[in-house]
Amino acid sequence: MREEPEYLTGVRDSMVNVWRSRSPYMYIWHVNKTRLAELTGLGGLALDRYMLTTNLKTIKKDPIDYVSEVCRSLVQIWLPDSGLADFDSKYLFAAWTLIHFGLVALFFLQLTVVLGVSLARKRNDPDSPSNPSLVYLLATTAIAYTVVVSCAIDVGFPRYLRPVDTFVVLTTTIGVRHWLRLRGASGLGARNIAARG
Repeated sequence: MREEPEYLTGVRDSMVNVWRSRSPYMYIWHVNKTRLAELTGLGGLALDRYMLTTNLKTIKKDPIDYVSEVCRSLVQIWLPDSGLADFDSKYLFAAWTLIHFGLVALFFLQLTVVLGVSLARKRNDPDSPSNPSLVYLLATTAIAYTVVVSCAIDVGFPRYLRPVDTFVVLTTTIGVRHWLRLRGASGLGARNIAARG
């Protein structure tokens, strides 16, 4: 049973050379589960619990390293998926990449604007119909949940975001429409105030 920490350390150290980092990325996937089961005398669920406990101890020992990996994953998850169906065309790949980055940029822009304007308007006029729709809020919640769970528990591979890609498009469309409606209401309100004055 004493050999197993040395085995895990050895696997981790071997990955340091591969990843050129003191914190090798996803070293746990390179652990031979059969060998670890032999060393620990555990199997199945007991071995999974052992690995969970070991990982939690590692996080507790170096939480900054864990936060660093989560932050890297939060960026990585929004990158284009490398498995795009580009038919080996660099032009098609470039087009998909541009569309992807454009959509992601528009998503974050509308999210910032819509939520910021809604909060500001709600604060100034509690009776203002400035809240985004329920569909918008539910879709945004699903996206946020998928991103947080994927990045905090596993690695934020772009493919993990594929199940909510439709929600990203839906949220962006609703958000831009809501933003334009708020702008129109703001312009109308300003014209009414000018007309009364």
